Amino acid sequence: MKDYVSLGPDIDKRLDVIISLLLKLIPKDKEKLTLREQVDLLRGLAVRPRDIANILGKTDSYVTKEIASLNRSATGPNRKRGKNGRSELRED
Repeated sequence: MKDYVSLGPDIDKRLDVIISLLLKLIPKDKEKLTLREQVDLLRGLAVRPRDIANILGKTDSYVTKEIASLNRSATGPNRKRGKNGRSELRED
């Protein structure tokens, strides 16, 4: 199932520019959002990693690395993956 419909390369590019400008306008304690925070925000809006990379002007591998890091930090240091793929609390 394709959840992203292309409206044409020109419109797609302009939408990417609009999104990137809006991301720079979001205030966070009167500071700019970091790239990591921008990736997390866009990921939360269900934007695909490839599209996040295009919006932020980064490579796909950079965005994928940031998402993996965000996923690891979300599970926390006292979590591990069980056999069923779910997080389980470590008993150290």
